[in-house]
Amino acid sequence: SRNSISGNHPGTYMTMTSSSGIFFGIIHVTTNFGLVIMDTGFFVKAFAASPRAVVPGYVIGGIAYFAIPWALGTLMSSVAWGLQDQPIWPTYPRAMSAQEVSSGLVLPYAAIAIAGKGGAIAVLLITFMAVTSTLSAQIIAVSSIISFDIYRCYVNKNATDRDVIRWSHYGVIIFAIIAAGFSTMLYYVGVDLGWTLYMLGKSKLPYIASEHLS
Repeated sequence: SRNSISGNHPGTYMTMTSSSGIFFGIIHVTTNFGLVIMDTGFFVKAFAASPRAVVPGYVIGGIAYFAIPWALGTLMSSVAWGLQDQPIWPTYPRAMSAQEVSSGLVLPYAAIAIAGKGGAIAVLLITFMAVTSTLSAQIIAVSSIISFDIYRCYVNKNATDRDVIRWSHYGVIIFAIIAAGFSTMLYYVGVDLGWTLYMLGKSKLPYIASEHLS
């Protein structure tokens, strides 16, 4: 069905005046600002590289961080709205359920509809690169905290560089196991992408759009 969206002006799908969109933007501007300020991974990368490489790298990364998700999300969600009642849509003849939307399946479904198996492979590659890039930064940050801030400061103050490197490797292994176990736990308890993105706001807004898809 093509019902009007509550909070959008005037109930249209393509608009910059959206109460849900504004709420979503506020959440992510504030939380991501805190993430950049407090995340040790950003400092580790900055300290490890020269200023000549760090400044343009972060500028380009900031532009890409906004442009790519925003453009890709807008395009693929529009494709989903336009094709979900067509035979090429993966869930045809039914529309996407609220759970599928909240689980982030709009992008892979739209890619499969317009590019078949190639689209599925492309989405898998994008997701793999994004997850591994993010996780690698967190692993570096956590291993640095374990080796320098914990081991050298409180366990062995006379630790050699070899000892610190060894515990850095231990930190990588420990964090990888914990992260994998925690992610698996989230999957089995039913925590999906929509809940994760909106949990700080404690809002039901992620389900507003999904209700119109079902």
